[in-house]
Amino acid sequence: NICRTIDAGNNPDVRVIMPDGKDIKKDQIMSVIDNFSTKTFMNKYSIYVIVDADLMNVVASNKLLKFLEEPEENIVGFFITSKVSNIISTIRK
Repeated sequence: NICRTIDAGNNPDVRVIMPDGKDIKKDQIMSVIDNFSTKTFMNKYSIYVIVDADLMNVVASNKLLKFLEEPEENIVGFFITSKVSNIISTIRK
């Protein structure tokens, strides 16, 4: 059942972020942060996937960095990229 909701794109505990135009914007990252400020609905973990993570603009990267520096429990993030070197070094570490 959970796998079906993920495949259908309607699992409230899983967020996939993709570039909006040529980059990933601050508002998209803020949406993930706001979404995960509440407890999970269906799963033990909240999961976010950032596709083409190397396309985050500087402002989005800095917002995400703040989120990563103050981790919440039961949140897992995946960064999909073929250009790791284009992700700011403070996130890569």
